[in-house]
Formats: sequence, structure tokens, C-alpha cells
Amino acid sequence: MPHRLDVPSSDRSGDVQVKTNKQDLRYLGFECNNDGGREFDFSITTLGHVTKVVSVEVPALFFVGADRISFQEGPGICYAKLKQLLTDEQTGENRDRVRMSLDDVTRHRCLPKSHIKVRRWKSRAA
Repeated sequence: MPHRLDVPSSDRSGDVQVKTNKQDLRYLGFECNNDGGREFDFSITTLGHVTKVVSVEVPALFFVGADRISFQEGPGICYAKLKQLLTDEQTGENRDRVRMSLDDVTRHRCLPKSHIKVRRWKSRAA
């Protein structure tokens, strides 16, 4: 299901208009890079504009090591980054590729409760 965003539009002078545009952000799929990384593709549809495809590149090193992200987490983290960029109006008309950084992963990652280790103490008297 696409996510709808209300994003203020701006005219060529850079002044923000009061009118808002509805945008749909939809995950399309992924492709593997030659280096083992992945590119996650999303479509951005704005009323009255042509649908735009944006690829979010995630380097291979993000999928290895102790703090690695799983392949299943990738689309959600990329979706959250694009959502933030659209809300902050940082995606220009010609921007069709975004590169994920370690800061982005930290900011947009949602760890499930199973990743949080809770130590339970048991009484030996029982």
C-alpha cells in the first residue's frame, strides 16, 4: 500500500505555497549491485506530475558484520529515508538516486523487540 504525504510545494522563486500536493511513495523491488549491495526502487507519484522512480543504493558492507541490516529490513529503512527527504523537500526534480549512509540506518532503523536482550533472574530457592 502506498504512503500518502502532504508536502508543501514551492514555486521557482523558492517560496513555499500554502497549497499541498499529495504524493504516493511505493516500493517497487530491488536489484543486486556488482559489489553485493542492493538498490531498492520506489515510485513517487504526485498529482498532476509524471511518476518518478527513485533508487536508494545500500552498500554491501551494511549487510555484513555485527550490526548488519537484514535484507528484509532494507526496504523499510529506505522507505523511511525517502519519506523524510520528501517531507524535508530535499529531493530535486532530477534526483533519481539516493545513497544510504550509516547515519541514515541508525536514524531510520526499527529494531524488533527480539533484538533487545533482557536478562531474567531466577531464584534458586524456588
